[in-house]
Amino acid sequence: MPAAGSTRSASPAKASAFGVFLLAFAFLAGAFMLLLPVLYAVVPEGVPEPPLVPQHQPAENLLYLLSFFVLLPASLWASLRIADRAELSAPGRLPWLAGILVGGLFLVVGLTRLAFRLGHGGGLETLFVLTAGWALVAGFLLAAILRGKGVRSLDRFVASSPAGIVLATGCLAVLIFGLSNFGEVSLPALIVGLLLAAAVTWAYTRFRPGHLRRPWGILLDLTLFVLVVLAVPDMVIYRLGEFSTGAEDALGVYVQQFHGALFIGPISQILDGDALLVDTVSQYGVASIYFLAGVLDLIGLGYGTLSLTDAVLSGFVFAFGFSILRMSGVNRLLASGSIAIAVFILIYSTTYPIGGLLQHGAIRFGLLPVTLVTLRMAALRWPASSRVTSILAWFVVGLSSIWALESFLYTTATLAGMTLVAMTWQPREKRLGWLLGQVGRTLLAWLAVHLAFAAGTLIASGSLPDWGMYFTYLRDFLTGDVGDLTYDFLAFSPGFLVGAGYAASALLLFANLLRNPQWCEKHRLAIFAIGGLTAYGVALFSYFDNRSLAHILQYVSLPLLLSIVLWLNLALTGTDLGRKAKAALLATTLCLAAFSVSVVWQSASDRATDSMLAWALPGGESFSDGIDRLKDLPPVVPEADVGARLIEQYMPGEDQTAIITVPDLDVNVLVLTGRSNRLGLTDAKEQSWVPDPHVEPVAAAARKLEAGDRMLLDTAALDAFRTLARDPEADLEEITDESGISFIQQVAILALTENFRIKPVAREGDLTVVELVPR
Repeated sequence: MPAAGSTRSASPAKASAFGVFLLAFAFLAGAFMLLLPVLYAVVPEGVPEPPLVPQHQPAENLLYLLSFFVLLPASLWASLRIADRAELSAPGRLPWLAGILVGGLFLVVGLTRLAFRLGHGGGLETLFVLTAGWALVAGFLLAAILRGKGVRSLDRFVASSPAGIVLATGCLAVLIFGLSNFGEVSLPALIVGLLLAAAVTWAYTRFRPGHLRRPWGILLDLTLFVLVVLAVPDMVIYRLGEFSTGAEDALGVYVQQFHGALFIGPISQILDGDALLVDTVSQYGVASIYFLAGVLDLIGLGYGTLSLTDAVLSGFVFAFGFSILRMSGVNRLLASGSIAIAVFILIYSTTYPIGGLLQHGAIRFGLLPVTLVTLRMAALRWPASSRVTSILAWFVVGLSSIWALESFLYTTATLAGMTLVAMTWQPREKRLGWLLGQVGRTLLAWLAVHLAFAAGTLIASGSLPDWGMYFTYLRDFLTGDVGDLTYDFLAFSPGFLVGAGYAASALLLFANLLRNPQWCEKHRLAIFAIGGLTAYGVALFSYFDNRSLAHILQYVSLPLLLSIVLWLNLALTGTDLGRKAKAALLATTLCLAAFSVSVVWQSASDRATDSMLAWALPGGESFSDGIDRLKDLPPVVPEADVGARLIEQYMPGEDQTAIITVPDLDVNVLVLTGRSNRLGLTDAKEQSWVPDPHVEPVAAAARKLEAGDRMLLDTAALDAFRTLARDPEADLEEITDESGISFIQQVAILALTENFRIKPVAREGDLTVVELVPR
């Protein structure tokens, strides 16, 4: 028997971080695939008011929370313990065993999709049955390995490299092609992409890129940064007039202006002197709306300039992504090539041009979190200037608390991810004190910005901001009927792959922090960036979980792509993998990139010619003409030009004009004339979704009008005015259903009918200028 002392001093075998990661991912993915059918069957559907249809959103929300915040840590905990036991009984075999388990899950997904295509099952029941079978096999294999049995069989399989390669390739192929639509793949683009992947891999095995000396390297990086900024914005955005190709573009314009009006309404009120959280409120935030108002005050308020602003900010987000890669040690070729692919896949392939839907754009999703990662990375990369960059980073943290709810949550998650990584660098006995210090700085940043905002609002308006107005929006969107507008995941949605990617990055990060702390310390810049980007991505993915529409996926995938590049670079430059293994890893990644490009090629290749970079190149479209067009965009709502003409002719010289029409038409008319609505109506549909903060201000504004004042009404508003003048107790919902005039507009009409009747002054088409006459 060995001496007791020698037993105590012996160092227990520890499984590798990669083996722990693979096993944890197998546990997590398997649990998810078993839980998905169960929750869909057990959790009641959300049943909104008609015409909305029932959705599985309660089950999807629960699945998101369980997957990332319960199953993920539980899988990591279980894998750490099982992996170490497996390492004792079968040293060095765990990564192969875990890889087989993961491959089995890929096979399950692919076979389920194949069955679905062939019409032989393929639903959640098939997924559950196949996954249950996988779980039985996985349990048997793990039990055998833990008992020391089956090691020779596993060794024979590992030694037979062709068999392993065939299995891995087959599982991956079944997964990829099972989740994809063959009709979407451009075969020429795929062939060219695969040839390029082969060429790059061949070059990697034979050459090493040189390093440019200063200042040429810095100059080249700055040039690439500018090129990325220019490559992202779209110069057409609204496909009107000569850029319209038919009904599909007309629908796109309608959707874009519908959402753009939600921003333009409150911005126009701010530009006219109103204060947010005092006179008006926006569902899309506070500081973000003030920021847009400041920019548009300089370049002009309009649908085109609003979209262009967000598109340019999106360009900076992607350029900051390039900067993060370079500061993390990714070489220039890999960093620039990755961002080029990201722009092509995530920008040019979007259903709506970048900037067309601001609720998915940089102003709401990416600007603050990516800026925070960039500043914190700069503080680590260049300690001499860390004081300035750290102060700016804390300002971004504070600013997020008044920017917008989503941006606040995403920025806070990003900060938490980076803080968790940085905490591992501290001595164990000092970690709690250090963490409390970071929490205190965060609270101080929030408080400082809130106090500054309150003081500024008080000075400008004479009132303190009423955050209750904004919280009313949050309450109604989170728990009210207006929040019922959700969408289920499509069957075999690629969103599952994105969610799995974020989970994998988190597991790989934790596995290395726990098992390879010295290695993480050596590569602290990359690990720090991965911590922030992964946490940001997990939080950002919650939006896709709630909306789940295919066109949203591109907007939530940039953090994942950046994380993948960082992990790839670490594998190629920071590990002792063999030359062939690294080449195989690079080739696999490049082939996946080629496949992704081929899937979006048909739509993205056309959209690329509309980019700001393409328009800025000699011989193409005129860059200045494109900017001028967006500044002076044609009407995006029918008859808006008629309304603008009537206002200019019969109500000249006004900064504010009273106007009530079907929603969106009124906003476009005011944009064309450079005015705001005298009735306090920003965007009537938004104000009617959450009317409580708006009823009193709108009624008060309407009562301030005097006899002889003129208004612009459309036919629907005229009918509503006459109905409410005859019967102030009429059913407002019924009037909305019949005329399209929203609830908040009827509040204004009711206030007007208390003292006035209307007299037509001029009419053109469906629009009429009326004058208020005492009753």
